[in-house]
Amino acid sequence: MAVGVVAAADSQVEAPQVDGRMTGQIPSWARAYLSEEDNQKISQAVKDAEAKTSAEIITMLVRRSSGSHMVPFTMTLLWTILLLLLAINRQELLIHDHYWWILPLLIVLGATIAFVVAQGSFIQKLFTHPRDRHMQVWTRAELEFHRQQFDRTPDHKAVLIFASLFERDVVVLADSKIAEKLPSETWMGIVDTLVSGFREKSHGHGWVQAIEKCGTILAEKFPAESAHKPAFSAGIYLKE
Repeated sequence: MAVGVVAAADSQVEAPQVDGRMTGQIPSWARAYLSEEDNQKISQAVKDAEAKTSAEIITMLVRRSSGSHMVPFTMTLLWTILLLLLAINRQELLIHDHYWWILPLLIVLGATIAFVVAQGSFIQKLFTHPRDRHMQVWTRAELEFHRQQFDRTPDHKAVLIFASLFERDVVVLADSKIAEKLPSETWMGIVDTLVSGFREKSHGHGWVQAIEKCGTILAEKFPAESAHKPAFSAGIYLKE
């Protein structure tokens, strides 16, 4: 879980839902967690929250943020160390002419199994430190904030609620004008609400509650202005 401040980048994100209307299919990885009805509720929640404030509220869900390329190598290394320790106690595996091939064979077999087993999400999380996963979610959130130009609002009053599905982690990033008045600790309640939604498998409800809390917080410091027009879609942005 994380909250933070960012203060600047170039491409368009995949947005299946724009202003409550479906403009494309929800990707397969998100269907078990987000229905069309959930999308519509999230979109409406953003509209209702933004009606009370001059700030922008942006929601984004990505499939994953952390990489797992090093997991099979880590598993292979551990397996090799274990075999070497075993071989020290069984000298014939190291020096006997008839058994020299057993150790290399076992290492290759272990590496093959590691590359297959490492495809599972449980193994990937087991061999990746939670702090590393968290930092990669944070980095991905900052990257998307700038890449999608969420920081390009004229008054720099945008808040990104960013969730990464694989890690079950949430980051809230606020642009500079909001950060001047609201410290990063302000958003912890929003993070906790959305993380609870993940744990309880009530994802849509968690998003709606988080957005409502965000709108209430922003309305206190940044009340609505009649001339304010949202620059981004109210629907949740979905990306691999």
